[in-house]
Amino acid sequence: MGEDMELTGGVLLVLGIILVIGFFLFGRKEKTGLPDGEKKEPVSPDTLKTGLEDRDFKVRAASAERLGEMGGQGAAELLFRAMADKNEEVQLAASSALKKLGDAGTAEMLVNALKEPNKWLPARVADVLVSLGQGAVPALQSALGDSDPVFRGYVIEVLGETGDQATADVLHHALQDEVANIRLQAARALGRIGYPGSVAFLVEALDDPEIKVKVQSIRSIGKIGGAEAVQRLAGMAAHSDPAVRFAALDALKKMGREGMDVIEAAALSDGHPAAEKAGEILKEAGMPVTAGTTAGTTAGTTAGTTAGTTAADTKVTIKYK
Repeated sequence: MGEDMELTGGVLLVLGIILVIGFFLFGRKEKTGLPDGEKKEPVSPDTLKTGLEDRDFKVRAASAERLGEMGGQGAAELLFRAMADKNEEVQLAASSALKKLGDAGTAEMLVNALKEPNKWLPARVADVLVSLGQGAVPALQSALGDSDPVFRGYVIEVLGETGDQATADVLHHALQDEVANIRLQAARALGRIGYPGSVAFLVEALDDPEIKVKVQSIRSIGKIGGAEAVQRLAGMAAHSDPAVRFAALDALKKMGREGMDVIEAAALSDGHPAAEKAGEILKEAGMPVTAGTTAGTTAGTTAGTTAGTTAADTKVTIKYK
């Protein structure tokens, strides 16, 4: 009998706890006014504003999502602040909602947020800015006059991601920046934008004293293309630094017949520092270097000997498949 009473008492205690939790959750739902499930019930902006400050991160995230759907005056600024939430799910919900709103009026505050990477995640801010397209460009271009090179670097990276060719001029100017990392970022951004008029500026950047800037300029030229750059890239293929040489060869192989002619010449040139790599590229392209001989001639690359000739007389030829 005593055991039955204890069992009954335990069951009642559990039921009591469940009821208390149920009343608590119901009360929170009434307080926030946020609907459950997929049903979208009307919610006031003030309710959503309160929801963004709720202790429960799920309520904050749901509030951000609904605010992005409803929009209205002040919605963008509230969502911008929510992007600095300590919870990643809330940050993501707020940034997604801002992208949905597409309010170009947030561009300036978003650009300024790049100055505080410990508060606003730069990658997430950049994602929203890129979604604004041309609406973000004026604020980004104005920010290039800032004295902070780290901030300018973020701004240049975002400009490159927009793909807007109208930004090329300011990026051409950034190739002359006194900070090497800014020049590097500008060269990379120009490659992403792909404006043909940038090739001449990138060719000039090949004279940059920093190897990393040279390499990135070469890569961007390779992405954009341009026959006018082939001869300069041919010179870079013989550079003393292997990173520069290999970047040049990689860019040249993207430039059609003219680029492959330069690579072929490098493979056949005696003592060319990129000869081996050039030969590998030709083989990958189905144009293997094979040994052949011509009496009375001197080879650019020694590949073997035959009777009546010496190693110096050996000529390497290219067979095309």
